[in-house]
Amino acid sequence: WFLSPDADLIIFGHTHKFTLENRLSGELYINPGEVCARNKPISEAVILDISDENFEITYCQRRIKENKWQYNKKIYKRVFEHV
Repeated sequence: WFLSPDADLIIFGHTHKFTLENRLSGELYINPGEVCARNKPISEAVILDISDENFEITYCQRRIKENKWQYNKKIYKRVFEHV
């Protein structure tokens, strides 16, 4: 309800599932997942770097009994002009 017509990044949650969806119209939807691992044996998080040209998303995950995190990075071009 609070999206403006020029919103190009939408962050949402409550489903506890990592989601990254790039719409054809240019919007990028991110659900960072579940960092506390209450409902599943994996902790998840997202690191988001924003520049004038790109969104750089790093998805981080690890099993709760392991210390090592796994990282998967994706870069998306921003399509809307920003002032």
